[in-house]
Amino acid sequence: MVLLMLSNQDHGTTLQLLKRINAELGVTIVMITHEMNVVKQICNRVAVMNLGEVVEEGDVIDIFAQPKTETTRALIGQVMDRDLPQSIIDTVKRARAKEGHDNVHLLHLSFIGSEVAEPVISTASREFNINFSILRGTSMTFRVVRSARSRCSSQHRSPSIKKPWSTSVNAASSLRRFPMSSQLINMISASFVETIIMVLISGGIGAAIGIPLGILLFITDRKSFLPMPKFHFVLSIIINATRSVPFIILLVAIIPFTRLVVGSSIGTAAAIVPLTISVAPFIARIVETSLREVDKGLVEAAQAMGATNLQIVGKVLLPEARPGILAGLTIAVVSLIGYSAMAGVVGGGGLGDLGIRYGYQRFMPEVMWPVVLVLIILVQGIQSMGDYLVRRLSHK
Repeated sequence: MVLLMLSNQDHGTTLQLLKRINAELGVTIVMITHEMNVVKQICNRVAVMNLGEVVEEGDVIDIFAQPKTETTRALIGQVMDRDLPQSIIDTVKRARAKEGHDNVHLLHLSFIGSEVAEPVISTASREFNINFSILRGTSMTFRVVRSARSRCSSQHRSPSIKKPWSTSVNAASSLRRFPMSSQLINMISASFVETIIMVLISGGIGAAIGIPLGILLFITDRKSFLPMPKFHFVLSIIINATRSVPFIILLVAIIPFTRLVVGSSIGTAAAIVPLTISVAPFIARIVETSLREVDKGLVEAAQAMGATNLQIVGKVLLPEARPGILAGLTIAVVSLIGYSAMAGVVGGGGLGDLGIRYGYQRFMPEVMWPVVLVLIILVQGIQSMGDYLVRRLSHK
């Protein structure tokens, strides 16, 4: 055992020598110092003393992350500034005055070891519908000693103590890097269900909006049987304007509207709003194009027999255009799957969110490739089903 007392004048070379002694000779080193920066660099356990008594003891990482006594907090304040700037405090006060004191909370999150790679904030935001604002952040590197032990005794010499600026919360997660396991299968299954829900709901609402819009585009054209050039021009501009915005930009641009509709901009429900807005004009153009392929002679024959405009649409145009409309809807659903995966960039849930959070952000190809494979199978299945139904509806 080596017993040392370090003062303010000790330099980095001494610490490097102690590290070598600890690693090569396997001896336990007990250090007595009030310099917490030294403790952070070389020790793996620390005991904090005040007035000759040990007030706190534990692993260095745990003590720094969650100090339990005010003595320890004051010492850690030498290397970790836990006091928030006044500008941030004022920002929090204004937010509480605007949103209500119970709706705005100030938290101090500590991530230790493998926890730093876990998407704790994004997961909590999506699952509990909470919006986070990161006001300040710091990172620290600690030495981990695996063989010989290096202990430190830290003595407090000043009675002046500053309180921490927030409640300490230790964020933990149960996820680990894993192969094709039951946990991964469960995650993919849950994300698959989320993707199906997003696609079905947004596709259904989009079709309910897009099909009537497509019919209006067709029948109000100046060469159709109910010409309304001005109305057709305005409607066409609105649809083209919506289609011209890339989905990832639309996703961000309508966040205020999304919050107004579903109360949040994160999660599966929030992703449905931009998905619907994106697919509705696309379906409208598909329907318009399919109606244009209907033989004009059929419309003229229906008019000659005294059919009303509603009868022409419902009994002539739509039945004849069904195969083309169904083929277009299949393409729209496949596009929605791609859009839903893109929504994962902003925490939209589904397979895209799973691939982004684990495959990309955490560099886990063992998650990314199964997600890609599931997306390929899903798209292939929907396209094959759509082609089959189109063949059944065709007159061939």
